[in-house]
Amino acid sequence: MKKSLFIILLTLLLLLVGCSKNDYIVFSDETDNWKVSFSLNSYDSKYKLSVSYKGPSQDLINIQQLGYSFKVGTVEGERSESRAKGFPTNNKVVFEEESTMNFGTNEKNLKTIPFKIEWNNNVEELELTLID
Repeated sequence: MKKSLFIILLTLLLLLVGCSKNDYIVFSDETDNWKVSFSLNSYDSKYKLSVSYKGPSQDLINIQQLGYSFKVGTVEGERSESRAKGFPTNNKVVFEEESTMNFGTNEKNLKTIPFKIEWNNNVEELELTLID
């Protein structure tokens, strides 16, 4: 009886440990204009990216072209958008995405992620650093 109980408890424990695969590592940086957060799941290469504007939200109406690029390991990612009437002013988060990407590197060894943002003929380069 004790052996059966032990096996059941051990199985439940292993299931709980096996299901906790949301081990995200977070990289972040900011400039006078932008704040960027990049979270990477070291188990399944899912990532979450958030790009926020730090200035007055009303300024977003004046941004007609906005894009970013980054490099993680051997993989480069990019996105750009053009909006003739500018970006919505109701939310300072301009880009937010979740996706899966094979980065071709051991994510746990990453210390920085180069990130470039371009808008209306302006460019800022950030170095997203690992948050402990």
